[in-house]
Amino acid sequence: MSRSPWRTLAIAIIPGLLVTMGMCSVPTWRDAAWTCMSSVSFAQESGPRLALAKTRFDFGQVRAGRRLEALVTIQNDGNRRLIVHEAGEHCNCTAQDAAALIVEPGQSAELVAQFDARAVTGQQQLALSYTTNDPQQPRFEIVLRATIIPND
Repeated sequence: MSRSPWRTLAIAIIPGLLVTMGMCSVPTWRDAAWTCMSSVSFAQESGPRLALAKTRFDFGQVRAGRRLEALVTIQNDGNRRLIVHEAGEHCNCTAQDAAALIVEPGQSAELVAQFDARAVTGQQQLALSYTTNDPQQPRFEIVLRATIIPND
């Protein structure tokens, strides 16, 4: 059984290139292409990676006149700094800090989403939008829900 010239070329050249580029250790000659190429692990793309444990908060029934707060944990599972900004205008029923939230790689930070229930009654739902520099998740929303009961 004769080998294809392409297979012979691959066995001779590819491992050498991978070793030269530092992508694998020096291979053995026997099954060189397989030994070297199977050990190559292509690195995960670098960058920030947003991880959110919870994005929806239901406060149930709440008396009017209260300010509701949801504490959102923002985790950066990436290897670059994660930057979170509030996206766009929200109603005047929110109290948000306009500054960017910066989360270092492997760290977490707390985002406080607030809903001012002093001027509304009935069933309410508020979606707060944010942007990030995570290429996989450039936008996310935090949803706050409550049924506001008027004071007697």
